[in-house]
Amino acid sequence: MPSNDSPASGPVTMDHVAQRAGVSLMTVSRALRAPATVAEATRERIQAAISELNYVGSAFAGQLATGRTRLIAVVLPDLRNTAFALEMQGLTEGLGSEYQLVVAGAPGAGDSDEQVFRSLLAYRPAALVIHGAGRSPGTRDYLARCGVPVVELGSLDSKPINIAVGYANRAAGKAAAEHLLATGRRVLGFVSPSKERNARAHDRWLGFRDALKAAGVAFRPELELETVLGYERGAEALVQLLQIEPKLQGVFFTGDGWAIGALLHCQRQGIAVPRQLGIMGFDDQELAGLMVPSLSSIQVPRYEMGKEAGTQLRLQLAGETRVRKRVDLGFKLVVRGSTAPARS
Repeated sequence: MPSNDSPASGPVTMDHVAQRAGVSLMTVSRALRAPATVAEATRERIQAAISELNYVGSAFAGQLATGRTRLIAVVLPDLRNTAFALEMQGLTEGLGSEYQLVVAGAPGAGDSDEQVFRSLLAYRPAALVIHGAGRSPGTRDYLARCGVPVVELGSLDSKPINIAVGYANRAAGKAAAEHLLATGRRVLGFVSPSKERNARAHDRWLGFRDALKAAGVAFRPELELETVLGYERGAEALVQLLQIEPKLQGVFFTGDGWAIGALLHCQRQGIAVPRQLGIMGFDDQELAGLMVPSLSSIQVPRYEMGKEAGTQLRLQLAGETRVRKRVDLGFKLVVRGSTAPARS
């Protein structure tokens, strides 16, 4: 007779199911893994026990028998940045229903990331997806030897670890600065996260300086600020820049969050945009086009980037040989009201 004993506390295990159904643990395991190998009446008893006990099996344990799970570990530099949500949606669709994402934040580009990677790899993911490149040689060497495919999103390293899908951040930074210069502005500010910890910010800064140099405009390091992302931080950065240089003519914010915060500050303080000050963002988030004036920005194909990465990774995991290892999806300069030509 099947046992009526239920677990007193804790999670229901396969042992409890076996006891309730009156069969061996191995029989339950076979019924779950290969139902056709178990008699129909036995399968029905096992299924009834599962329903009565509300047993939830461990796909993780089953997958580990093959050495890998169907988890895709994703490391993002900032979990507060909504731009990454589009990437994750695209990545999910590109991978298909066979794989599931597990997402973690990382402190920044450098050796400190390695501990995050090691922790995630302990769960035996099928692959590792990282937003951004430019990590230290030691960390990149570790990732190259970690035993799973690695996808770098958002940056195009000249020598990808495995697969890289993104755009040229230096060229994007140059395009943003060139646009501000083309509107007649010469006194420009630059706002970004830490360039030391964020390779994308560093590349955009290099592009910004490329444009200034080509235009014969002197560098103003005191007008290049670093801060954490946020609307309020954007307003604070603008206040600081105007205190340093009251004749400031334009600012390139390397994230729309800062630029939107700066625009709102200008509205509160009566600073005329774009007549007195031009404001340029990066990412072209949905809110950018709804601002008054609307925000000029660099548009990055976040969703497409994630989907392409997921598609190429799925092909590689399936053993296909036609995998694209370096995909440049480009960017677009979106000109709106916040950067109309400067006053004469």
